[in-house]
Amino acid sequence: MIKLSEILITEIGEGSQPYSYTKAADTEDMIAYAFKGKYEDPYVVKFKAKKTEPGVYVLSFYPGTSLSSDAENEKIDTITNRGDALKIISTVVAITKEVITNNQDRITGINWIGIISPDKEGSEIQRDNLYAAYLKKNIASIPNWVNVSKPSSPVTKIRRKKP
Repeated sequence: MIKLSEILITEIGEGSQPYSYTKAADTEDMIAYAFKGKYEDPYVVKFKAKKTEPGVYVLSFYPGTSLSSDAENEKIDTITNRGDALKIISTVVAITKEVITNNQDRITGINWIGIISPDKEGSEIQRDNLYAAYLKKNIASIPNWVNVSKPSSPVTKIRRKKP
């Protein structure tokens, strides 16, 4: 059975062009990019090394400019509702593809999880589901990378295929 979200992703998502972006940081345990959204709102896309899984990085993207590793300073639970969700996720996918391509010697996997909040409303859950589906579909199209997420898990996991 084909899901409506898969049809929408194919029909709408693939045609969405990413915003322009720039590399903001590249350290041993973090790679970050910045871009501006529809109304010049700043966003950060960050890949932070997962200490318990060498080679695996955790993807986060959020409005703001902070590159702090302190989760308290990241507005990862902020929903902007500015009408450019597909363009934002297109930008995240473009950045993720660039990071994977340019860091094959250090990155073997990427994890992403949507906002976890007991106050989460229906539209926020739908947005996370759309983001997860878009990430899975587009990142899985990168040669030698595969989606290894479990269907019941809120975590999107992609990994480099083993030779």
